[in-house]
Amino acid sequence: MNSPRNSYASLANLNQKLRVLQNQCKNEGRNVKETLCRDAEMIIQEACNNIGKLLEQKNNAIIEKDHDNIKRIDEEISIIESTAINMANLDVLLREKYTDDVVKPFIEPEASNIKVKITEEEIQKIRKIEREKIKKENDRIKEKEKLREARKDEYINELGFQDIKKNISFKETPTYKSFHKSLQSKKKNNSTPSDDESGDEYETKNSESSLRKGPSEEEVRIAMKKVKEEKNEELNHELDKYYAEIEKIIEGDN
Repeated sequence: MNSPRNSYASLANLNQKLRVLQNQCKNEGRNVKETLCRDAEMIIQEACNNIGKLLEQKNNAIIEKDHDNIKRIDEEISIIESTAINMANLDVLLREKYTDDVVKPFIEPEASNIKVKITEEEIQKIRKIEREKIKKENDRIKEKEKLREARKDEYINELGFQDIKKNISFKETPTYKSFHKSLQSKKKNNSTPSDDESGDEYETKNSESSLRKGPSEEEVRIAMKKVKEEKNEELNHELDKYYAEIEKIIEGDN
């Protein structure tokens, strides 16, 4: 068995060789082997760090003449050394880290070249199919948008809303404002008498039959106002539904 100090030196020497090999692989573009060298270097470096700490403990044990502890530390250093060397074996790392498809190029270079060529052709085919699918989808979206715009223009012309610009809301157009104004005028003509007229009418009736029992003038005024508000609300709701349908037609949703 090597002495612990020689083991530490041998690990450091192995680590240096791995760095040289790693640089060679990097320059030659051998990426997988470069990665394996880097992994092995990390294993050796970790082992060197642990052995360095154990050597410090051994020095203290020597000063204290603790022979049992010195023996235990030597055995532990030897175990770390052998384990690190076994774990840093590139063949072992290759089998543990990579599948057969990746390992084969390092075992059969010629077969590797053929496999890489076939793989590249397959990749190109897949990329071509993907590009065609994307182009087909983009064309479909463009055609759908084109039909949508055509339908929108058709509805606008059919309804006589040629003054509508595509970048403004329907409610902002002169056609909508004119239409809305005419509906408001009709709503006003069909509404119940104004609060003042209702008040005068019921005030006259109240003076003619002051002894008749029934709702007060204020109660009647409130009731009629409530009826008027309900009718207005119902009419506004119907108008909103109508305008919403027109908006859908113009936007091409239907």
